[in-house]
Amino acid sequence: MKIFRSIKTSFSQTPLHSDRFKMRIRYVGFILLGALVLMFKSHYSGPLIRLVHSYAGNIAVSFAFYFYIGLIMIFIPIKDKQRRLFTAVIALTGVELFEVFDGFGIMSNTYDSMDLLANSFGVVIGFMTDTILDLRRRNNLV
Repeated sequence: MKIFRSIKTSFSQTPLHSDRFKMRIRYVGFILLGALVLMFKSHYSGPLIRLVHSYAGNIAVSFAFYFYIGLIMIFIPIKDKQRRLFTAVIALTGVELFEVFDGFGIMSNTYDSMDLLANSFGVVIGFMTDTILDLRRRNNLV
């Protein structure tokens, strides 16, 4: 039994099982989820079709952008609560500036004031998802 405990202990301390590595994998998964929603929103034909076609892309991109910024912020040595808050502020600022400045001239963008609300909603969903999963991890529920 002692051998199995030492193997389990040494295996769980490898870089592939570190919290930071798991967090990066989770963030990449959420970025891909946002990209999938963006790609497939045009195929939606259920209830609230107009809302989904108009704002799901904003929500999905903002959600994915939160986790993209989060991937960068993982490497900054600050507390998790501060990291999540800074990530949310940076992501929200980025997506709102993109909206207000018409895609920075890189992409064509149709301005709609409701897009600003949808962008905020996407960042808030990302922030809440990140916070809830971090709390579950800390309580050993994940």
